[in-house]
Amino acid sequence: IVEHDTITLKTKANRLTQIGLGILVIGILIAIGLTFTTSRQLKQIATLNIEAEAGAASFTNSQKVSELIDANPEKLDQLLKVFPSETTIVDFLQTMETLVKETDPEASVKFSALTPVKVDNQLTIPFTIRLKTTPIDTITLLQKIERLPYIIEIISVDAHSPQGVGSVGDVTIAAKVYAKDPFNQ
Repeated sequence: IVEHDTITLKTKANRLTQIGLGILVIGILIAIGLTFTTSRQLKQIATLNIEAEAGAASFTNSQKVSELIDANPEKLDQLLKVFPSETTIVDFLQTMETLVKETDPEASVKFSALTPVKVDNQLTIPFTIRLKTTPIDTITLLQKIERLPYIIEIISVDAHSPQGVGSVGDVTIAAKVYAKDPFNQ
């Protein structure tokens, strides 16, 4: 009886160790994914700021700016699409919902504020994604979000999987998108 109890305890201890290691690996994978996402988006913001400062410094009168816009309308359109405005925020929301529902048809994307919030002199709109998925699909979703033509900062990823590592669980992603300033134009 004692030998049987010892084997049972060892089996349970091994199982707990495996679960703990699995959770650690998933945590590391999520941290790596978030690091790449945030790093890339910060580089994009820095590049856009440098381009904006260089553009402002080199063009002093409105006629030259107008000529630049006329000569490069596709670049201006790309730059303006990176920052959603009051009229394009619906497009952003639809894009996010479509992307998230590819992972979980029952998922939701909800804004956490009714109006943009100014943080470090930048307008941002916080939002939350809630879905049921696996850790691997969560990382895949984060990679897809990274490729969107918006500047999105992932604030946190919270995952709970009652059946253990690798199974479907509840995932909440808190994020914010940088918005056009002024937002209502």
